[in-house]
Parts: sequence; C-alpha cells; structure tokens
Amino acid sequence: MEDKKTNSPWGQLTGVSPTKLAYKLIGQGLDPAFLTEKLTQNYSVRPDKANLVARILKNQKCIIRNDNLVNLYINIPICPSKCAFCSYVSSEIGKVKPILSTYLDCLIKEIRAVKKLIAQKPYVVRTIYIGGGTPTVLEPNELEMLLQEIGYPVNEFTVECGRADSITKEKLEVLKKVPSMVK
Repeated sequence: MEDKKTNSPWGQLTGVSPTKLAYKLIGQGLDPAFLTEKLTQNYSVRPDKANLVARILKNQKCIIRNDNLVNLYINIPICPSKCAFCSYVSSEIGKVKPILSTYLDCLIKEIRAVKKLIAQKPYVVRTIYIGGGTPTVLEPNELEMLLQEIGYPVNEFTVECGRADSITKEKLEVLKKVPSMVK
C-alpha cells in the first residue's frame, strides 16, 4: 500500500498553516537553521515546500515583530455542504440553520468582548479576515450585521468566498459597502 503522506507536497500538514507551525517550533526553541530539516523529517513536507516556509519566515521577520499589531480572525464554521477534501471543523447550513441566529448573537458578543480587550491594550488591528467554513453562506442581512459590528480602520479586510454557490449579487453589494462600515 502506498504511503499517503509522501504524495502531498505539504506532507502531514493538511488543514494546518505551515508558517504557524514553524513559528510555534521556533518559539519552542528550534534553531531556525534546522526548520527545513524538521519539517521534512517530522512532518513529511517536501523539501521545496519546507524551504518556502523558511523563506517566508525570513521575509516576514521585519513586519511580524510588532507586539502592538493584531490580526482579527472571525470564524463562520458553516458551509453549504461538506466538501470531500475538507479537513476543517464545519457544519452544513441545512443542519445548523435553526441555531444560526444564536451562533451569530454569541459571535457578536465575542466580537464586542474582543474589542474591549483591544481598547484596553495599546493594540492596533492590522487586518481582518472572516473565514470558515464559508462566510458567504450567511444571508445578506446577517453578513451586514456582522460587518457593521467590527468597525476597525484596516489596510486589509478579507472575507473568504470560496464557494460560488454561496455568492449572490446582494451579498456582493453588502461586501462592497465594507469601506464605509469600517470606521
């Protein structure tokens, strides 16, 4: 039987951010000079991909090290359906529709709590990423309610729209309003 982990360029890192793992390993004391070797030997990452991760960390060195800059990630772990290749924790909209408004209410409470923490510290929100799942599975009014709650002036504001079957003209119109919603 063929070993599956050698067929993927990223080895065992399915559903894992390779750079996040690399920063974790270095934070645990790994000498950056041995990062490529560690990724190839311990995680079956192809050498060219392991070298790419090492180069990314080197290039990010000058922009990552500002402890006052934060990136805000908002998770919508819901999709129209479960893709066969997906390794993320998510639910199908048909199964969670009855509790979606409760999830959104709780998410907004959490956003407000995080905004209070950010305000108490000298933090500056650098980027906002709304991912999932498939955030565009939300109805236009739900998406707009969520976007209006955030309100940070950022240089990068991303909403994952990976499923064409979840995108409508109305949702794109809501997303188009983001600059005026970001205060």
